[in-house]
Amino acid sequence: MNDQRPNDEITRVAQDAYAALSDAPAMHAWLRGRKAMCFYGFDQPARNVQIHGLQDAARTWRIPFYYVAVGDEPALGQALQHDGVLFITTVPHLPAVTPLLERCNGVVALIANYYDDTPNPETIRPVSKGHARILDEHGDRVRVALSECSPPWAERYCRGYVENHGIPVMSFTWGINVLRHYPVETPKIADLVFAGSYFEKRGRVEEYFGEPLRRFSHTVVGHSWADSSFGIPDSLLADFNAVAPKLYSGHTVSLNIHHAYEEAGHTCNERAFNVPACGGFMVSDYAPRIRDFFPEDEAVIADDPADFLEKVDYFVRNPDERIPYIQKARRRVVAEHTYHHRLCDLLRFAINGDTVYDHCPVMGAPTTS
Repeated sequence: MNDQRPNDEITRVAQDAYAALSDAPAMHAWLRGRKAMCFYGFDQPARNVQIHGLQDAARTWRIPFYYVAVGDEPALGQALQHDGVLFITTVPHLPAVTPLLERCNGVVALIANYYDDTPNPETIRPVSKGHARILDEHGDRVRVALSECSPPWAERYCRGYVENHGIPVMSFTWGINVLRHYPVETPKIADLVFAGSYFEKRGRVEEYFGEPLRRFSHTVVGHSWADSSFGIPDSLLADFNAVAPKLYSGHTVSLNIHHAYEEAGHTCNERAFNVPACGGFMVSDYAPRIRDFFPEDEAVIADDPADFLEKVDYFVRNPDERIPYIQKARRRVVAEHTYHHRLCDLLRFAINGDTVYDHCPVMGAPTTS
């Protein structure tokens, strides 16, 4: 496989989004200063794809972006070399970050947990009383909370950030890293591919993937698959971004599965964006949030396991039928869903109080006259 990174595409996306980013007085002044960004938090595989996507986008704009994992706190000092820093962190780490803000004219974008309620009480807990106290003490330096929830679900699950602490909430969905996510020419590896863990959605994986995995050749990478009924060994991708282009370009159908509560529509996962970015073709379970980003001729969604099997079977046997979906969906993600677009809106709101694009609305944003 040759490196086929589309440099012209990267340049175009970076330049267009930067023009949108810098078209505001406060933003323009910030960009001309000794600015930087810094993530501080736990090293988590799924979150890393997003954070490194933002990091790569920032660097194309010559914005230094430091990644500091918990346990490497002295590295936070690198950010203090600058005089305008946006920190990205979570509530438990605010007490470590906020003492640094005065030293570098810093502000915070908070990766938000559910606040008022939770869609899955067994595995997802809303903000605790202890975390609420941290927000009471440190929330005045938080410019925005970032939630993957759609606007209606942010209203339901995250309004406490606004009402109790005065922190606006941005619907900050996944995107693609144009420096790392692109199609490649590669021989076909197998019919089906899935990159993800088994343990989080084991019931739905068995229900939706059972027959497809038994009928067709497949590649599955991820954690805890040894516990499944499919005889698949556990594996872990050291760098998802490095293998994603070949992984998705080299298979006929990329399978996608969501948590059961996501059927209610509050979000869709990163595969909905990464698959088309890498030249792949996705068949997903029912996650209506996908339709907020991709119409029916760009993404295939199944109503139930039987429909899922039927759609997988059809496109495996008729691979040329995938091509219009692949082409249209990829044009969509490059035009609207790159981490350059996401970072533009994040920085615009944190520094200038507004956004540019349509996919990151903000609940509780200050009104302008």
